[in-house]
Amino acid sequence: MHPHTSFKSSRRSFLVAAAIACGAMVTATASAAENMIGRQTQNEGFFAVPAPRAVKIDGRLDEWDLSGQIWTYADTSVRDTFSVKTAAMWDRENLYLSFVWRDPMPLNSTVDPAFDPSRGWVADAVQLRILAGKQPSWFTLWGFDKGTKPAVHVEYWKNEHEQKGGKTVL
Repeated sequence: MHPHTSFKSSRRSFLVAAAIACGAMVTATASAAENMIGRQTQNEGFFAVPAPRAVKIDGRLDEWDLSGQIWTYADTSVRDTFSVKTAAMWDRENLYLSFVWRDPMPLNSTVDPAFDPSRGWVADAVQLRILAGKQPSWFTLWGFDKGTKPAVHVEYWKNEHEQKGGKTVL
């Protein structure tokens, strides 16, 4: 202890520091839990950020700003084996999406798009919901037949306030 510091002021400093540390831990835990339902993520949106420079479509993310990235998984116990990190950027002409998979066979689904295209979401798939103006659009993308046959299902909702208000399927 410094010779000019009393035990009482040292203790007060320690308690203040401990309170700040505990507050930071509670805040961090609350923030991390905000997008969780039980042991799975519940991501309800993410931010597309401006591209800091020209984007190359080369499978690498060297030029990407990943500050808006989200991590999605079905269960915390398997997130290191089955998950995806999703990011988006935009420039004057394009919207760019990045999916970094931790999955031995990403987008591998048994849902046959020729038989039941509206159920592609029930297995390994990417779902995007985009609101452009007042027209919600749902895009579901997956691979069928061990991922060798790509499938895309698009729905445009007629009523932006109610999903069952009618839809047009493309």
